[in-house]
Amino acid sequence: MSLDVNNKANNALLQFLKEELPQSRLREGDVVEVALLKKTSRDVFFDLGKFGTGIVYGAEFSNAKDIIKNLEVGGRVPAKVVNLDGDSGYVELSLAEAGKQRLWQQVQELQESGEIIKLKIAAANAGGLIGNLFDLKAFLPVSQLSNEHYPKGLEGDRQKILEELKKFIGEELSVKVINVNPRNNKLIVSERETLSANIKELLQQYEVGQVVDGLVSGIADFGIFVRFVDNPQIEGLVHISEIDHRLIDNPKEVVKL
Repeated sequence: MSLDVNNKANNALLQFLKEELPQSRLREGDVVEVALLKKTSRDVFFDLGKFGTGIVYGAEFSNAKDIIKNLEVGGRVPAKVVNLDGDSGYVELSLAEAGKQRLWQQVQELQESGEIIKLKIAAANAGGLIGNLFDLKAFLPVSQLSNEHYPKGLEGDRQKILEELKKFIGEELSVKVINVNPRNNKLIVSERETLSANIKELLQQYEVGQVVDGLVSGIADFGIFVRFVDNPQIEGLVHISEIDHRLIDNPKEVVKL
């Protein structure tokens, strides 16, 4: 993430802290605004106002090197309270964790707004695709892929599903955030949800009972996927029990792609 984006995120969080955070007492896990007092090659000291002095050191110092490097004495940043009773009486702080908490707040805002965003796919497993969103790992389950990208006809074959999903690595997909859980580091996105509003609008052109021409776009054990010829964005499922007037064991007995 660029320094400019980090600065914008920090400024937004600092404004939030000024307006929203009760200042009557300090608790572990709180994110507070702090001012730099002094920095050395191994630790950094911050002014916590009436709460005393905070310190960033050890692993937290290493994790926040980029933030500390660009911070001057008097400079203000958000910090997360890690331990109220730290070494030498200082309050232990984490700058990196405060930034991460802000990132979770950003993805929460995306979920609430329903905004469509681009996700670059970095990895895949048999369960779905993985990408990075604001430096957080986002998971796109197979079940949340669009009909166009869903690996049809491979149900139960995890290896073949994985091979199909690997084809998306390096590509960007349009997604919506549908589940945010910072406690469990869980961030779930959906490609299917980005299409639902548009599909509903297209479906308003049709009526129940209307006959339309369809193109078989996929075949599975449980039925077939059919695209509307006049509106290819619309794809529906015909269950195996509705394919023919007689019972069939395999849809391939009746149709082909």
